Amino acid sequence: AKPPAAILDIGCGTGTFALDLADRGYNVTAVEPAPQMLAVAAQKDHGRLGIIHYDSPYLIEGLVAQIQGEQLEGETALLTHKNEEALLLYSLLRQRGIPAQLLAEQSGFQVRQILEVAAFSHWLAKTIKAQSGSILDEDWQKVRDHTLRHFRHSGNLELIRRLIQSFESVNPKKFQSNWNQYLREIRPSDLYAPEEERLLVATMHKGKGKE
Repeated sequence: AKPPAAILDIGCGTGTFALDLADRGYNVTAVEPAPQMLAVAAQKDHGRLGIIHYDSPYLIEGLVAQIQGEQLEGETALLTHKNEEALLLYSLLRQRGIPAQLLAEQSGFQVRQILEVAAFSHWLAKTIKAQSGSILDEDWQKVRDHTLRHFRHSGNLELIRRLIQSFESVNPKKFQSNWNQYLREIRPSDLYAPEEERLLVATMHKGKGKE
């Protein structure tokens, strides 16, 4: 997302990371349970930075309650310090019906390991008869439509849809080898659409560089 997109820094400490983003034009809200940390952050003169103090040890729950009561527009990033915090925040948002995506590109993780993608690849491989590994357009379309119907209630439906569309846009002639190579190279974040209204949940080291 580009400035002035909204970013919430959860557990901001003295605000170093939040203030860096504010300097770059982002609309940052920094959340921190320790008053002494907020006092330091508040003394720094930077861009648009809102500071919220929660007088509770349950910081994540308070943040989710606040998000429910706000009208967030466009793309908003929620940054935590620990992976466990990001997972908890993501889970609570989904439980309360708030659309969110978790940026969790773990070391060694590949898109082809996602269930919906693996199923599409498996069904696709069963249709290939040519030794060259070429895929007929009609077979591709049948497997694509079957996959989208089969996983129509999946939270990853939009991801698999974009994955297929992205491959189609650069591969008018389709080969199994090209599809497999594509899956090895692409990352989940490559399939995100920045223009959509949604919440992105990530730890700071995952979110850094993906603004």
